[in-house]
Amino acid sequence: MRTVAVIPLRGLADCKQLLSKFLPDRVRRALILALAGHVADAVCDSGAVAATVIVSPETEILRWAEARGLTALRQTNTGLNAGLWQATNWARERHFDALLALHADLPLLTPDHISALVRMLGASPTAVVAGDRHAHGTTGLALQPLGAIPFHFGDQSYTRHLIAGEAHHLRTIPYQSREVGFDLDTPRDLRDLLLWHPVGFARLTRAVVAWLPQLPETAPLAAPTATYPAGEGQR
Repeated sequence: MRTVAVIPLRGLADCKQLLSKFLPDRVRRALILALAGHVADAVCDSGAVAATVIVSPETEILRWAEARGLTALRQTNTGLNAGLWQATNWARERHFDALLALHADLPLLTPDHISALVRMLGASPTAVVAGDRHAHGTTGLALQPLGAIPFHFGDQSYTRHLIAGEAHHLRTIPYQSREVGFDLDTPRDLRDLLLWHPVGFARLTRAVVAWLPQLPETAPLAAPTATYPAGEGQR
């Protein structure tokens, strides 16, 4: 079974706005790239997927993806869910069998988590729904076959994805992991990461510091298609 991993990313200018009053703008942008790089590395190091796709409306993000040897797919529609459908169509044209959608802000994700999510996909139609630590949102969604259910990333997406899986008669598997469920959106998330997983916090801090010299002082303007509806991932 050929599985593609898809990581949607908004632009650097408007991503992680809940941290904008807490972090200087250049640090916020470095944090976005450090988190996305960590997720992409976990996927690639797992050996469990045939390709890793970054879907984004922003040229700078796409250049970053290409520089890392990832597939860069320019998003031509609006919204996280729409971007994932565009990636699904891309994967269908290339005869992939399954898709793993992941948020780009999971600082504790490991290659073993990726392997576990992909292993849960079997010969029968399956949806594996990884919930965030509050069991409200979805941090990862594995689907076999492609497009097996609509994407419902946004408010209460964990429950909505589980309901969609059952409604479409899929083998629907809830996946709960403290690490996979830890997405980083708010100052409180940064504090919790420091208190709960200081090694992960230190690793992320080093990655952010490494990115700072590579970023200009002024952020690029957001692409016109970069606006996501409220509650759709990458807040």
